[in-house]
Amino acid sequence: MQHKKPYVPILLFVALLTIVETTVLFPRTNVLSVSAVETSNSVQAYWDTTCQNTVHSLDWGNNFAGQTQNFNIYLRNEGDSSIVLDLTTENWLPQTAEQTIKLSWDYNGYSIHKNQVKPIQLALSISPETTGVTNFSFDIIIGCKECTRDVYQVAGEQILDAPANTVYFIYTDPLFQNRAESTYDCTSGETIRNLCANTQHYGFNTAQHWLLPSGAINTTTIHNSTIALFGGKFANKVVNYYETVKELTPVKIKIDNNNLFFENRADAIIGELPLSIIDNPKYCEDMFTVMAFYDKVGDNAFFVMYGVGWKGTWASGIYFKEVISKNLNEYTNGYYVFHWLDENELDGIPQSHEIHQENAN
Repeated sequence: MQHKKPYVPILLFVALLTIVETTVLFPRTNVLSVSAVETSNSVQAYWDTTCQNTVHSLDWGNNFAGQTQNFNIYLRNEGDSSIVLDLTTENWLPQTAEQTIKLSWDYNGYSIHKNQVKPIQLALSISPETTGVTNFSFDIIIGCKECTRDVYQVAGEQILDAPANTVYFIYTDPLFQNRAESTYDCTSGETIRNLCANTQHYGFNTAQHWLLPSGAINTTTIHNSTIALFGGKFANKVVNYYETVKELTPVKIKIDNNNLFFENRADAIIGELPLSIIDNPKYCEDMFTVMAFYDKVGDNAFFVMYGVGWKGTWASGIYFKEVISKNLNEYTNGYYVFHWLDENELDGIPQSHEIHQENAN
């Protein structure tokens, strides 16, 4: 199967700096320490939070062995998709300078959404052991990857047709669920796992070594894999981490005094239900989302399905099995929102013909 190739914009800093050894002092005016800056169409560097003054060059000034020099800039995502960044350096002259001179930043790996501005501090650290270097240059490359993935790619190639033991189905441990109905999250997940061509991992979020206390995936044991999650942030702490803390999910759920609703990362409402419907024990209407995304930390892809209420999550598994899995090439967006309305004599049981698509992107 063919998939959309993610667009990978690059932010390139070409750095030319001078180091002054502590044993030899040069007049400040004689030291050339200017870095030219080039950016891609998707990421731009600015001096200010209002993004009025573009960064064209960096003047590092005099640098001494044992010193750390900082620069504060602002990066704005000017593309159409959420991205994550990575930092590398190359083309060191002289090559030995790379052994004792290091560049780092304070970027935490979280996603940067469309038009979002991210403050970044670049730090150049020069080891006290640095000797024999008075001038050096290197390229600073800040690359980015789209953290969005399409449902077709992840659900098909990376779950249903994935090699054995490369997918982790993670469910909330029933011992820690407040409502018995939450066990339908497992039902939905197992419906999909049983469609897989090969044997895959499955277990609870209490499985040893799978998760960190925060709910984040323990990437020392799970990496370059696919994570399948079922149930929303109120029931599943892994979903809560990636939706609320790391903000990688393309869809998030919100609640106010009267409604439960889905929003995209631009804070636009893409699905909404009154609380009064979900609070009815015999309720016959729900909504659910199906989405995929990527986390560069651990190089893991994620597939998430959950409803506004527990019947929505149950409905998501039914609809995936009977409709989505049979027409995967039609699901090339990063997220979908579906609406279930009971039409079969109000029996309260979701059926695929009662479900229609509400939103997608």
